[in-house]
Amino acid sequence: MAFVRAKHSGKRTYYQLVESRRENGKVRQKIIAYLGHYTSVEEALGALPVAIERNEQRAREWAAKAEAKLEQIPQIWIDRNGGEPPSGRGRGIALRRSICAQYWNARHFSEGAKGRAEEQKLQLAKLGALLEVGIIVATSEGIEAQRIATLEAQAQRESVLRAHMQALAAAMGKGV
Repeated sequence: MAFVRAKHSGKRTYYQLVESRRENGKVRQKIIAYLGHYTSVEEALGALPVAIERNEQRAREWAAKAEAKLEQIPQIWIDRNGGEPPSGRGRGIALRRSICAQYWNARHFSEGAKGRAEEQKLQLAKLGALLEVGIIVATSEGIEAQRIATLEAQAQRESVLRAHMQALAAAMGKGV
């Protein structure tokens, strides 16, 4: 039977779905699935689709920012660098370094968000397969409740952030 095991790394706690087996008279634990910061299979199955969508949205936003910065980079700089924008490091005028560095940062963040979304899709697929073959058990009600709780928590965080931004803007004498 599988169970969830907590692993501590620094100040963070991560969870794994583990199965115990007896081999040669000794108990061996095999990690079936990595749950990350989700404390249960239901929580992971409910929250992962929301997290995947959030990371895909972030990837699209950062890709759009990278494209906007790319349009600001003169074509001659790109041609001189073999078809890629310069890295933004090294010597050169401050404007070139700034625009190019912003482009590469946005591109890096976009690729990171895409990578996280892909990892989460694999994690979700693995949990779905384990659920399908009966190795793990989760109720659809529990999964849906976790998905709704995740969406509500996300909306709450965004609301608090929006209120802080409005207070900051008001303190600076600007409207949001």
